Amino acid sequence: MTIATKTNLSCALLAIIACGAVSLTILVGSEEMGRLASAVLHDHERPSLEDALPLISTAALLVVCIIALTFMGYLKRRTVLPMERAAAFAGRLAGGEDPAPLPATRDGETAELYASLNLVRDRELSLNNKLKLSLTREAEIRREIEHYDGLQLRIIERLLPEMRIALNAVKGYGLIALNALEDNHDPESLMPVVGRQLRCAAALARQIERVIDLCSLGRERWSAPEMETFDTAMFMRELIEMNSISMKARELTLINRFSSSAPVALVFDRRLLFQLLTLLIRSVGRASGAGETVTFGCFSEKGEVVFDIRDTATVPAREALAGMYECAPHDLDTVAMIDAISVNVMGLVFIRQIVEKMGCKLKVFAAEGAHAVVQVRIDITSCAAEEESRLIVPTPLAPRWTAESVAPPSKSRLKALLGDRIEEDREILPLLLGREGIDVTVAVDEDDLMRKLAAGEYDVLLVSLGVENRAPDDALANLRARSKRRELPVVVMLRVFGEAAFQRLQELSGVACVTYPLNYELLARLLRQMGGMGGFQK
Repeated sequence: MTIATKTNLSCALLAIIACGAVSLTILVGSEEMGRLASAVLHDHERPSLEDALPLISTAALLVVCIIALTFMGYLKRRTVLPMERAAAFAGRLAGGEDPAPLPATRDGETAELYASLNLVRDRELSLNNKLKLSLTREAEIRREIEHYDGLQLRIIERLLPEMRIALNAVKGYGLIALNALEDNHDPESLMPVVGRQLRCAAALARQIERVIDLCSLGRERWSAPEMETFDTAMFMRELIEMNSISMKARELTLINRFSSSAPVALVFDRRLLFQLLTLLIRSVGRASGAGETVTFGCFSEKGEVVFDIRDTATVPAREALAGMYECAPHDLDTVAMIDAISVNVMGLVFIRQIVEKMGCKLKVFAAEGAHAVVQVRIDITSCAAEEESRLIVPTPLAPRWTAESVAPPSKSRLKALLGDRIEEDREILPLLLGREGIDVTVAVDEDDLMRKLAAGEYDVLLVSLGVENRAPDDALANLRARSKRRELPVVVMLRVFGEAAFQRLQELSGVACVTYPLNYELLARLLRQMGGMGGFQK
């Protein structure tokens, strides 16, 4: 039973007693007053104190009851009602409601209680507001992730049919060649068929590269950038060298237009910027016509560092990239919107989201003398390093080599030792690299590799590391330890790799990495470069 209930019952009991006392007083008083009056008027007797005692007792009882009722009313007003109000307030607050603040009062203890409850209310409201804001932000982030992942998967889904077409053509031309050989046709007549098969295979390889590039741009990659300082001119040269071979396959020419206004060094996530610019260069290349020249420049303008990619409009474009991009909605929220634009434009919208999250801007437009101009603009105050700080950090995406740094072919042939468990690689690489002046000795497993390392003289080691191996850097360290050659020049071919392991591989001395599908021209140039570092002897 609560205090308020007890107090109310006490008041009710006292009220009943008071009512009885009043009634009794009236009855007794009436009788006594009548008797006393009769005695005075008829008997002419003076009333004594003893005769008036019942009347006095009854009046005193009435006064006591009135005082008790008054005290109980005061107690209820000053204590019980505030306690009831505080209890109701606390109950509503605990139930998740937002009650109005308790009124101010002069009573010290009640005032302290009300102030404490109001403080709890304010804190609860503050926590609720923070929780609502956190849930709202979490919902926005979840929607953003779902939208981003959905667009990423949608682009890959749109690429898969193109890959099926290229793969089907490769298989078809291969069957034509096999049937012709079985029918004893002249091998020379098969050259056009083989050439078309190679072109289809090259198209398939490029499409696989696009899928790999898109998959590597997961949200965890760009939401936590790894800032570093790097040389801008070297960065530009590597981008040109890495993309010129891909552009050459499309019958395009890629040239470097590095401006003197560009900052000497940049502070940015080098690998992520390398990936994004590579995708943009290839997007312009896919939209440009055969025989076109694509320029890649870097300059400073209006407080921004600008990476500029454009065609020279010398031949008709394959795709009106700028116009299609301008017509594309900013947010591709529906399947109908996604299906209405090309995969190339979808890729630009996808990259735009990443660029904007990085605090940069992506602009795509047509200009005089260019069908399409694609620019990444970065605030120079956030990315330009001091001129004297020229720290050059290698990119994990590409080996550090340029056209000038590749060792020229010597008169003697380069000797390479290949350690590879893939049977197709053991058949293909010796033939293709042999035409490039590289003699390849094949080892089928690690023990065979150790035996041939100990028995022969080689200029460079070429190994394939995949999912069946332990961590690539650990496997390579074990290989070097067993061969007792700590500075062994090695080119590693990777199929599947983790971010951290790939980064550690790049940090090892005398190691370069390439990924599948292999670019054989790049691999040959890289082997010549690594072999020029000074081969190892038995």
